[in-house]
Amino acid sequence: MNMDENSEGIILFADDDAQILEIHQKNLNKHFPNYQIECFSDGNSLKKRLEGKLDGVKVVLTDNNMPGISGREIIAYCFEKKEFENISFILFSTCDDDIVEEVEDKYRAKYLPKNVDICYLVEVVKQAVEKPARGEGI
Repeated sequence: MNMDENSEGIILFADDDAQILEIHQKNLNKHFPNYQIECFSDGNSLKKRLEGKLDGVKVVLTDNNMPGISGREIIAYCFEKKEFENISFILFSTCDDDIVEEVEDKYRAKYLPKNVDICYLVEVVKQAVEKPARGEGI
């Protein structure tokens, strides 16, 4: 999808739980009205989107356990590629400590548990769109 000319950027959000996807899409649209919110229900669809045009993509917010490729695998795939260096990645999931540690330490992405307060989630995404760079300063 191309970025709308009136948009400040694009936030990609992936989760296989339709209810979570709907709730957070509404919240992201409410709190980021100048951003396009693109949603995906599986890892393969998100990865395919990331292999396309990245103009305007500011943040990737992804669940870990989804059909197809996992959120951690997507973050790992993107980490070494220069075209993703100005995109912030946030793993929004319920994960084992070893996955959290790997995502935060090795890939410098942010981790948020799914039961996080909506206001905190919005604040973290706000920081990510303002200061992209693999979790630095978030």
